[in-house]
Amino acid sequence: MVGMATASVPEFHLAGSINNLTITNDGFMVDSATLALTDDKPITIGPVSIKDPSLTLTSFGYSLTNGASFNSDLSVGIGEADLDVSTVDIMAPASMRRSA
Repeated sequence: MVGMATASVPEFHLAGSINNLTITNDGFMVDSATLALTDDKPITIGPVSIKDPSLTLTSFGYSLTNGASFNSDLSVGIGEADLDVSTVDIMAPASMRRSA
């Protein structure tokens, strides 16, 4: 059993960790595995910017005799999220506008 293992790939700005990896003659089981983006630059989609996103998968494994075991949770983590409303244009239809 491996209690905890970590790895990073700086070229791709990725880091990962595995907690409680059990390897048997028949397969493996993992308590949790996390993959995180470590880039300093945020991911920007429209007016939303996200920093330090991560994915965590818990309680999964594979057995040659029983197949895959996915009694799991998939969690998405975000270190910081920003909304830039200065770039959003809000338009109202003419029927909703009031005249003075």
